Amino acid sequence: MDFLKKTLQVGGFQYIGKAIEIITSILMARFLGVDNYGVYVIAFIIPRIIISFGSFGFGPAIVYYYNKNKLQISSIVITFLLFGLILGSLYYFLGYLLMDLLQTYYFHQRVSTDILLVTMYLIPILLVQKYVRHTLRATYRIKEYAFILNIISSIIRLILTIFILVIFNLGLFGIVWVPIVTQI
Repeated sequence: MDFLKKTLQVGGFQYIGKAIEIITSILMARFLGVDNYGVYVIAFIIPRIIISFGSFGFGPAIVYYYNKNKLQISSIVITFLLFGLILGSLYYFLGYLLMDLLQTYYFHQRVSTDILLVTMYLIPILLVQKYVRHTLRATYRIKEYAFILNIISSIIRLILTIFILVIFNLGLFGIVWVPIVTQI
């Protein structure tokens, strides 16, 4: 019964979060326009790809080693917080060094270097977040995991989008900070 209850709660959180994300995406597309929304989406591709490959599969390892060895949660969180920040900062530095190459051959000078450098801040944040999410899964905090990941982040993103685009009218340079603040 507990499994069914948690499954329904997690599914409900996911559907509510997706509905909020649709509203946020509509607002962004409406206020940024087609070209700027495309730049926004393209600018976040590189950090997401780096995170996909650059986490080295440590997330599932956290779940395995925690359950097998019954490690203290504080030691896991501190270790992977430091590891994620150091590794993410290294990736940011490498991205900074390769920015001219990325601009020339991948983005063809269509995306501002300033925007790309801001989106690269997401790399250390997402690495740490990925490790924290797996720690929550390892400790069987599924409801908290789903609530934080789906509901809280979606609501924060919607509120920030409304403030940045509708109220303050900051446009593309303001909206690229929303995923970074949301993930923090």
